[in-house]
Amino acid sequence: MAQKNLKKNVRFDFFQITAEDSSGQETSFPMDKFANAIMSKLPTLNQRVKSISGEEIYLNKLPILNGYQCFHIVRRRADAPAIGTSNNEELKDIDLQDNQYVVEDLSILFDSSTGVGMFQRNRNSIGPTKICEYFNLVLKDVSDYENKITFHPIVRADTYKSLRKKEVITKINIKTSDINNSNLPHDFKSLFQQSIMEGLELELTLSVGRSRTKTIPKDFANKVINSVEENSTKILSANVSGGNKSENNKTYDVEPFDLLRGKLIAEYDFDLGDKKSGNHLNSASVRDEMVLLYNECKSKIIASIGDRNK
Repeated sequence: MAQKNLKKNVRFDFFQITAEDSSGQETSFPMDKFANAIMSKLPTLNQRVKSISGEEIYLNKLPILNGYQCFHIVRRRADAPAIGTSNNEELKDIDLQDNQYVVEDLSILFDSSTGVGMFQRNRNSIGPTKICEYFNLVLKDVSDYENKITFHPIVRADTYKSLRKKEVITKINIKTSDINNSNLPHDFKSLFQQSIMEGLELELTLSVGRSRTKTIPKDFANKVINSVEENSTKILSANVSGGNKSENNKTYDVEPFDLLRGKLIAEYDFDLGDKKSGNHLNSASVRDEMVLLYNECKSKIIASIGDRNK
């Protein structure tokens, strides 16, 4: 039987990147000019390595793609994981040479027209907080600029309005600190024994998977969505994906929504090939897709922060 290709779902977050002075006043920050200064004054990889919380982080590449400045960031560590086989209980260490590391990487796309950065989010890569810290350390190396770089999540004002325009719901992810005392509907709570769940945190994902025809019952989904909107007490996170149906019953235009924070997010399923080919995403392919996704989201970004070109 032929090996099915693996898929990897990748999330992308959006942040407005600004510069903050000592009084708290903020202005736009030119990440494209910052990239030029890095390449000019820190031309080698070793010059760009910074240690943050015991981890080594560095800017690997700074390509320009379709007019967008991109940043390829790598976290490296010297401790390697072990490998195992299906017919042997023993685990074998991966031997790294002196100049080899285990790495996790991600890409950022910056749009100078909006001042917004699109961030690839991976399970094992560094998060925005450490990236911001890294950028500020590098900024000190390339200029005497006294302001600090800050990231602000892009928050959309039309989260619930746009979600309710979707014809079908394909995914619900809820994390709650205490389901019994949350505002979630009885239909949701009845999935669990209340005595067992008392005082416990719970994270549950309901999803149609890869299917383009299945959907989550709309009445049930609406009850969950309405309960979060009306009272999010005890809810730690709530993310819902919705789409529309075509004439041949195929779901399309699926879009993720962050119900609690209203953060603008995007998702894409990358094809990893078969298992033997590994699961590392090609960074250039990721950036190509980021350009397309960003262009799709740009009108939502402008609606949230305004058009700087006006």
